[in-house]
Amino acid sequence: MIPSLSLECMCRMKIVYIFLHIVLFFVDMMERIPTTICPDNSTWNTQSTETSNCIYNAGWTGLSGDLFTVCGVGTYKPSTGSGVCSNCPINSISLSGSSSLTDCMCSAWWAGASDSLCTECSRGRYKTDVGSVSCILCPQGSEALVN
Repeated sequence: MIPSLSLECMCRMKIVYIFLHIVLFFVDMMERIPTTICPDNSTWNTQSTETSNCIYNAGWTGLSGDLFTVCGVGTYKPSTGSGVCSNCPINSISLSGSSSLTDCMCSAWWAGASDSLCTECSRGRYKTDVGSVSCILCPQGSEALVN
């Protein structure tokens, strides 16, 4: 015959059982939370089970788990994670930390849309600003110094 347990004893066992499940649940959850905060310009990789796996934002480069740096002037990187920065098209420039080809702007004396090839200003036209503005016709009786 199996000895019977008192109602009070069974209730205590049930409380201990529930308490242990709650503790185990929180231990499991704590293991899933990153123990380190990702540095600026990176985000937590939710696909990872590693507590040190931060991924770099677009415009930043480096190898996973390593130091990372901002993409330099004249380059861009549209994707997150490790990878290299791409060069802007010839005769265009971008600011450091650029994350899109459209951030590449035509240099002075070159015109075009920000995401396309830049073409040199034709004879008698000029452009002194960086960007996608068009070349301007030189005033009558003058000529562009560079062409």
